[in-house]
Amino acid sequence: IRQSSPVIENCCITGCDGYEAGGIKCDYRSSPYIIDCLTINNHGSYTGGIDLDNESSPIILNCDFSGNTSESSAGGIAIRYASEPVIIGCRISNNHATSYGGGVYLYKSAPRMMNCLISGNSAEVGGGLINSNGTGFLDNITIVDNIADFGGAIHCVYQGGMTIANSIIRNNS
Repeated sequence: IRQSSPVIENCCITGCDGYEAGGIKCDYRSSPYIIDCLTINNHGSYTGGIDLDNESSPIILNCDFSGNTSESSAGGIAIRYASEPVIIGCRISNNHATSYGGGVYLYKSAPRMMNCLISGNSAEVGGGLINSNGTGFLDNITIVDNIADFGGAIHCVYQGGMTIANSIIRNNS
């Protein structure tokens, strides 16, 4: 999805393999609506599930990002370079990244995530979420049962900061 804003609703994106993203790639100011979709069991060299890049600001509602894998970072969702998605009611679970961000990889961006579950993800750094040079607002988020060598739940680096409110963070290692 490049410089466009389609509506993607009630879809299952599964078993895909890609370089930057196994499932969905949003690039260059794209702002799609992604509603009630499954992005499961995809593989990407950089991102397994969905890659939101270069000022992309989609609305993502009630989606499931599960079982995706990445050879690098972002098993489930990558949010990069001034992207500002709104992610509501989503499940980000059982994803794996070899290096960074098993569930979510945030770089120089500012997502708003509400009513989401981030669970069972794994990576070397930031099992649930890694935030590098980004900000963001997480409200009513449950981050549980994620695994990493550094930052089982959340790992913030290089001036990465975020606001987390009304959330549960437990049983991460």
